[in-house]
Parts: sequence; C-alpha cells; structure tokens
Amino acid sequence: MRLRVVRFPIAEGSYENIITNLPEDTFPMELISLIYQMRWGIETSFRDLKHTIGTTNFHSKSPEYIEFEILCRMILYNFCTIIIIQVPTQKKTDKWEYQVNLSMAIKICFSFLSDHAAPGSVEGLIGQYILPIRPGRTYTRQLRFQAPASFAYRFV
Repeated sequence: MRLRVVRFPIAEGSYENIITNLPEDTFPMELISLIYQMRWGIETSFRDLKHTIGTTNFHSKSPEYIEFEILCRMILYNFCTIIIIQVPTQKKTDKWEYQVNLSMAIKICFSFLSDHAAPGSVEGLIGQYILPIRPGRTYTRQLRFQAPASFAYRFV
C-alpha cells in the first residue's frame, strides 16, 4: 500500500497532517483540505459518541454484545440530538452565542429513557444547561492510559 502525507496550514503557525492513499494527480492538496473540512462535523460527532456517551468502555466481552452496546449508544446519541434541536437557547449576554451542554443533555435524556420522566420536563431541564460558544479556544489533548475493567465480580 502506498501512502502519502499531506500537510496544509489551518492557522497562523499551525498545520494539519493527513495520511492518505488517494493519488496525487486526482486529489491535490487543496481538494483533500476541502474534503477534510467537509468531514469535520462527522469527526466531532464521533468524538461526542466516544467520549460524551461513553463508547470507549463496554460492559460486554463478546463481539455481538459490544455491537449491540454501540448501536444502543448511537440511538441514544441520535435521540439526544433530536431533542437538543428542539431546545431554544436564550442569550444571557450580548457577548456570546449559546449552545446546549451536550453531556448534561445526554444524562437528562438517558434518565428520561430509563426512569420514564415526564416528557415536558426534558426540554426544560436541558434548557437550563447552556454554555457560551467561545470561538478560537484550543486545549491540549489529555492522553492517559485506561486499563480494561474486569467484570468477574458479576459471576459470584
């Protein structure tokens, strides 16, 4: 397999490196940059699915049950995004635009689905947890090793 590394600027003094197997004559650097920008929404959805909903840790060991857990979490994510679209975000100040706190919205939706809470209270509860959108903020990625969890205690 032949791979090539494409590096393009994303900000002043900041670059993005992409490894691809797409041919250079058909996909120049500008086109790969455009495709990457179009895919960015998908990447952030995967980040939310992995970290906010918790698709990095599973309760099962068999592949069939892990697949079932992934599908359940994808359904929860889709349900939450549909609910979040319905929640109005009111501006508290003129300085920032606001968005719904996704992790709190997921907790509220999960509670609704598991405890059978009243339907009217879900949107109202989610609307209480809004965050300002602050463009241009970046944080360094915090990488840490996480050991796999053993579920042997269930079989006593």
